[in-house]
Amino acid sequence: MLRAQARSDLAAAQEHLAQLIAGATQAEIDSAKANLVTAQEALAELLAEPSEAEIESAEAAVAIAWERLRDELQCCGTDAEIDELRAVLLTAEEALDELLAGPTEAEVDEAEAQVLAAQETLDDLTDGPSDAEIDDAEAQVLAAQETLDLLDNPTEATRAQARADLAAASEALSDLRAGPSDAEIDAANAAILVAEEALADLLAPPSETELATLTSAVQSAEAGLNAAEANWADLSQGQDSLIVLFGSMPAYRTMEPGTSGDDVRQLQENLVELGYLDREQRVADGVFDEATAAAVQRWQQEVGHRVDATVGTADVLFVDGPVQIGPWSTGIEVGQDLPAGTTLASLTVIETPTGGVMATTQRVAANLPLGDRDLVSEGIIVNVELPDGTDVEATVVAINPSPVADPATGENIVELTIQLHSPASAVWIGASVMVEITETLIADALVVPATALVALVEGGSAVEVLADDGSARLIGVETGLFVDGDVEVLSPELEAGMRVVVPR
Repeated sequence: MLRAQARSDLAAAQEHLAQLIAGATQAEIDSAKANLVTAQEALAELLAEPSEAEIESAEAAVAIAWERLRDELQCCGTDAEIDELRAVLLTAEEALDELLAGPTEAEVDEAEAQVLAAQETLDDLTDGPSDAEIDDAEAQVLAAQETLDLLDNPTEATRAQARADLAAASEALSDLRAGPSDAEIDAANAAILVAEEALADLLAPPSETELATLTSAVQSAEAGLNAAEANWADLSQGQDSLIVLFGSMPAYRTMEPGTSGDDVRQLQENLVELGYLDREQRVADGVFDEATAAAVQRWQQEVGHRVDATVGTADVLFVDGPVQIGPWSTGIEVGQDLPAGTTLASLTVIETPTGGVMATTQRVAANLPLGDRDLVSEGIIVNVELPDGTDVEATVVAINPSPVADPATGENIVELTIQLHSPASAVWIGASVMVEITETLIADALVVPATALVALVEGGSAVEVLADDGSARLIGVETGLFVDGDVEVLSPELEAGMRVVVPR
């Protein structure tokens, strides 16, 4: 049976391949040409305008139908006869309208599609089969031949696979005839029982005990949430607040037991004035010892900060001179309950008399990339450009010795504190400004590309200079700042305009 089917499949595949190779018969080509002509004529009839005779015939049919209907109406024809004549009149009018309107786009599209299909069929017959079609037909012949060969001369692996398939099929048939075992039926009944009980539990309303338990749990959770929100508000009011203290040095680091310096001394002076550090028993020596830590803890406890004996940059703001509190923010009234973090009023640094003249304590906080740290030092003069383009001279008064990571970019930066020489308008307090370094270049230094530097064996650097005759010589140089691929160089032998060799 299988061999007969395989021989039939092989014969069919061979016949199909032979037909492809032989090509289309003349009868098939003639039939395709006739179908193409018929489709083209049908399209031409659709696109052709109706003749005057066709229009006159349609109009005459409408007139005749109308006259017959009018005669029946006048001679009191039956309702059935009148309805029949009206239908005839309607059919005649529709035929006239269709004749005058011409074919619809759908009819034209369908006729064009039939012409295209007929043309493609004719082209396929005249062009003959493609290489892909022949390859596919040959593959089918080869597959059919392999199937027949396998049936005529089966391998041991094929026999083994056939035996395994037969055994599996026999086992499946035996299982079907035997039906399920008692254990399988019991397991299925148990699963049904469990599912029915689960469904009943879902459909049944909760008991009073369950409702009471759930209600108690919700109330307990709400109470815990309210307590947590209250605790968070209390912590936020203290932890997120920034306390203003007097001092000329900014809080540039975390002060804690073991640290020392002018910033610690400044903190101790404030603790003495506030009464947390005994003036008589403890002097401000700039060392954060146990007495200072105890004073800081008492101060943190009273103001509501986390009591940890450490004072960081987010805890205090040192200002050099008096400050004033601005007006209440819009919508703030005395006695009003406000959410944690609400801004009540603005803190503004004011001018104070120093040495008989008015001085300002306005300062700018700037971040400098760590790679440009050599460009600045305390005491240098810089230029601060305000948002309106005004330039104000300023001095770098403090540099944080410990680089920090920029939270926006992740790059290492150095924090600078810059003090303005003259006060800026109060409208610019809190605005972003541009800081320009103006006093970092070496006097009388020349600038060359950094790639022009040559390392000397004996140490130091040099540049290679070309003379007018094309000869070259090395000149030892003292290097200065490296900025944007250029370097400052200083040497008595160098002059502006000399040609320097730059490797490529």
